[in-house]
Amino acid sequence: MTPGASQSQQEWWKGLTTPQIYLERDLGDGLGSHDWKYFVFRGRVAIVQLDQDRHSDHRQSVFDRDMTFLNEPLYFTMGGGHPKPKNYASMLKVAEGIGAQFEFMRVDLYNVGGAIYLGELSVVPNAAFLPIQSERLDHMLGWIWEQRGFLGVPNSQDQSAVLNSLGALGAI
Repeated sequence: MTPGASQSQQEWWKGLTTPQIYLERDLGDGLGSHDWKYFVFRGRVAIVQLDQDRHSDHRQSVFDRDMTFLNEPLYFTMGGGHPKPKNYASMLKVAEGIGAQFEFMRVDLYNVGGAIYLGELSVVPNAAFLPIQSERLDHMLGWIWEQRGFLGVPNSQDQSAVLNSLGALGAI
């Protein structure tokens, strides 16, 4: 990475650090390395994005906090439902612990053989280059961000209520 390269990617804060090289062990698990991305608002996960087969037939699925599939496209071709990992509660706890000190943080985790690995932290997913495909999902996330007292959208029933309310207001 060359100094200043991040500014051209709209991530100006990355230019405040000294570029370094970091090598990590390959976590390839033969399953396309499922990439779990937790959208954490003030220490509470609102949605979970699952990327599968990113280097071949990339599919992306979105779930609520309880791992109920949300039939809304996020950034890429929509995938389908997926079973909840056995250690999902631990993954949720890790993501919320990391995101607790921030207004918003996307926390990327890998779950390989039951072991949880940190992938990446992002305050601006996709460097803000890719728009959210679902207008309903975009409005829901925006609404959550704007709620200063937000304690989380705890389940799919509440998320549906938020989406329906936004629809009734003509917001979506």
